[in-house]
Formats: sequence, structure tokens, C-alpha cells
Amino acid sequence: MKTQVLSREIASLSIIGFLLLVIITSLGCGILSILSNAYPVMRLDPVLLTQEDLPMMRLTESDRLGGFPKESSLIVGFDQQWSDGHLVVRYYLFDASYTAKKAKANPRGHTIATPANYQPELNPTDVIGDATWHLIPRRHWEKGMTDIYFVKNNVGVHVMKKGTSEYQLQFVRDVARKIEAKIAAVLEKK
Repeated sequence: MKTQVLSREIASLSIIGFLLLVIITSLGCGILSILSNAYPVMRLDPVLLTQEDLPMMRLTESDRLGGFPKESSLIVGFDQQWSDGHLVVRYYLFDASYTAKKAKANPRGHTIATPANYQPELNPTDVIGDATWHLIPRRHWEKGMTDIYFVKNNVGVHVMKKGTSEYQLQFVRDVARKIEAKIAAVLEKK
């Protein structure tokens, strides 16, 4: 008789213990979730390019773009053009690499936006830098344009080429890879 009473008490205690464990665990996870949203962990990049590094990439003050809001994560932008604007390269220096990856180039101006017609490169051999996107022309004024936006560390680079050559995409990728090599050379010196 004593063993039956004792086993019932142990069974009820184990059920209560299990319920307490579930409740305390879920409360703890909820509190941790609230705290993690209130105090987000900052992502730190090991090496960041700064404005002082940009002259090593042959970017001068005359190439500088203006009009960026002071509160944005974009520090500075540069614009270089060749062949009457048929090849345009824009450099964007961000405060961190993850903000550079969130931005995509806007072909209509100097601002950074996220148009829906920029798609990520899926082929690993076509990825340049840390992440790469290319323009899928959908509007009539985008026809004949080849655009690639890639991120290397905290620098976003937008390479645009106008024309109708069948080798245009490969040319833009080659230009982007040369720019990536310049950025990597500057990063190695840091």
C-alpha cells in the first residue's frame, strides 16, 4: 500500500516538475528574445577600407559623387566613366560589409536602392567578391545595358556597360574582377 501511494506522489511530482521545466524554459527563451532585440549584437568587420585607402585604388576627389544623406550607412561614392559613358564604374564605400551586401545599385542615379530586377548570381564561378548581382533588363530603356553590382568587404561596386555586343557580359565581368583585385590588394596592405 505504501508503495502505491509513494509511486502516485512521485508520478504527480514528476508531472509538475516537467511542467515547471517547460514553463521556465519558454519564459527564459522569451526574455532572451526580447533582450536580443533590445540590445542587438554589432557585427564587426575584421578589416574595413576607409576614405584614406581610396586613392590607392586611383579614385580621386574629382570622381566623388555627392548627394548622400548623412544618416545613411554610405560613407562616400565615386564615379568613373570611359568612352563617353559607355563604361561606367561606381564605387560605394559603406560603414560595414553587411550594409554593402544589403544595398544594390540603382542604374538611374547615384543613390543605392533595391530594384527588383537585380538578381543574385547563382553560378559560383560568376560570383565576384563576397556577393554579386546582375541586371535582368525588363524595361525598354534597360535593353542594351549590362550591369553588375558586387560587394568586396565594405565596398560596393557597380559596373555598367552600354552596347549590344554578345561579349558584353563577359567584358563587364572581366572589368569587375580587375576592380576586385585592386580592392584585395589594398586590403592586403592593411
